[in-house]
Amino acid sequence: MNGDFRARFAVFEVDLATGELFNNGTRLPVQEKPFQILALLLQRPGQLVTRQEIFAKVWPDVFGRNDLSLNTAIRRLRAVLEKADPRAKLIETVGRRGYRFVAEVNLPAGLVVADDAPGSSRPRLAVIPFANVNDGARDYFSDGLTEQMIVQLGHLYKNVSIISPVSSLHFKGTAKDLPRFARELRADYVLSGTVWRIPPRLRITAKLIRTVDQRCLWSESYARQDADIFQVQDEITRNISRGLLGSLPMPIVSQACLTTTPAVYETYLRARLFFYKFENSAFEKSLQLFEQVISEDPNFAPAHADLAHVFAAAVTYGGLPPQEAYERAERHAGEALALCDEVAETHSALGWTRLWTADWAAAENSFRRALEINPSLATAHSGYSELMSALGRHQQAIFAAKRARELDPLSPIVNTMLGLVLYFAGRLTEALECQQNCIEMEPGFCTAHCCLSFIYGARGELEQAVCAARAAVQYAPGSSLMLCILARSLAVAGDSEEATRILGKLLQLRKTQYVMATWIASIYAGLGQQERSLTWLETAVRERCPWRVFLAVDPKFKVFWNNARFLAVLQDIGLPPPAEA
Repeated sequence: MNGDFRARFAVFEVDLATGELFNNGTRLPVQEKPFQILALLLQRPGQLVTRQEIFAKVWPDVFGRNDLSLNTAIRRLRAVLEKADPRAKLIETVGRRGYRFVAEVNLPAGLVVADDAPGSSRPRLAVIPFANVNDGARDYFSDGLTEQMIVQLGHLYKNVSIISPVSSLHFKGTAKDLPRFARELRADYVLSGTVWRIPPRLRITAKLIRTVDQRCLWSESYARQDADIFQVQDEITRNISRGLLGSLPMPIVSQACLTTTPAVYETYLRARLFFYKFENSAFEKSLQLFEQVISEDPNFAPAHADLAHVFAAAVTYGGLPPQEAYERAERHAGEALALCDEVAETHSALGWTRLWTADWAAAENSFRRALEINPSLATAHSGYSELMSALGRHQQAIFAAKRARELDPLSPIVNTMLGLVLYFAGRLTEALECQQNCIEMEPGFCTAHCCLSFIYGARGELEQAVCAARAAVQYAPGSSLMLCILARSLAVAGDSEEATRILGKLLQLRKTQYVMATWIASIYAGLGQQERSLTWLETAVRERCPWRVFLAVDPKFKVFWNNARFLAVLQDIGLPPPAEA
């Protein structure tokens, strides 16, 4: 396991990326809330962490204080530490004010942690979408520029939490309402700007605001040619360190393989915007545009990295046969690595691909490498959470998924994936609230509706499960995945006639396009046809259907958890038996 993600104190090691506590290599049992408190204390050794700060971080959704809960969590944390080392008096109580961690802590620079401690030295920086000031001009260039600025900042400033692009773009057109923007994203600093572009002329302005007092720390205007866009990005990111009074390291100089021509770059930005929609038709458009970029500039590493990411995402929606998707993702990730090893998105894409191929150790190494390069990459945190969930390590999964949400709080896919790991962990009430909040933010996001259907089904609220599945089909009418989910919910709700009719349509569809075998198996299981369901699960293993990796934790297959044939399927995938089996 990569030691770069571990903090050390006394005889203990803590992996803040996975939520694990070790004593001389032996993992110790520690509950979620006590561990979150430990993580918070470790970030500020020797300093007072107030009870109010702990409440705000560990119980953010609870109204008012609950002293009993905090006292109990501290007592349990101390018990775990002192049982392992009776001499370990590591947590000092400071009157009625709070607690102080009194041991020396070795906390590596750039370490990925679950949350940013209030008052810590890890500031949060958000980028307001750069405003397009051209009359009648298309916005994708300015939106894409904003998104790329965020990515670049995340790569360069590892000790700053950079709010991810989807959440920042949610505030497009709200530059005048900076206090609301800063408040909702909990930003300590805000970067904003404007873009004026009539090729080949380009003018960009940028300014850095400290939100606590609305003070402008730095501003600059750049009048250049289109071809200088990458140089301008570098200058802006370099000057942010000046704006933050030299508290941040100076960025590295861009490599040639990270730049391209203005025309190719514009196509690349459009491709990324389609990717973030997360549905099959948008994936198809994104793939076309990325392939166009690569045909025009095969040495542009970010395009290879992002194309690999699209393949890794599209396969879970049934858009491509798994083997084809995995091979193409690996190929383009390999191209990106050959050009530059320092693109976090490349390693994240490899992590997702290796998760779907059930290469557990390689997936973990890839996600860790991505987060080493860019600790603010929400997609890598989400991928790590899904990996931990598949392996039944639910505490670590939720820990990582919440970190992703911290970095991208308004992203529908990030919130949906948090709800999914909560569902796999059996925390159905929290999962339900998470998906409902996601749908409030983005009512037409089909993935949130289908996950909502899973949760209602697990709660026994079968009518609501069918309604949620119908909504998913409504928002993605051409998706075989959404049809599978609807058929499954109908089968469990007792409407075997409609479920069987949809199943027949899906089986016919499989003759001409890929329909995921795991989901066919789930429909047969809902219809009570267990042998057929198991046969389709065996097919899912042969086809390497991505959803098979969750079989050991998915309640939809709980009926099989003591079945020898099912356990053989799990063994073929390399999964442990279900914890409740």
